[in-house]
Amino acid sequence: MKLVNPTQYRFEHLATQMKWRLQEGRGEAVYQIGVEDNGLLVGLTEEDMKASLKTLRRMAE
Repeated sequence: MKLVNPTQYRFEHLATQMKWRLQEGRGEAVYQIGVEDNGLLVGLTEEDMKASLKTLRRMAE
């Protein structure tokens, strides 16, 4: 997963998806930054990793 500069639409979709996953997981959801849904490694730069983590934190607010 790479969460660098998502559009507003994409961000809202991701935040809604996170809320659903948290409900289904009884308050727990696991996100693997740098790994696609199919398990392939994306290979993030340090900058992309920092940006992805920042986006993930915003989604959790």
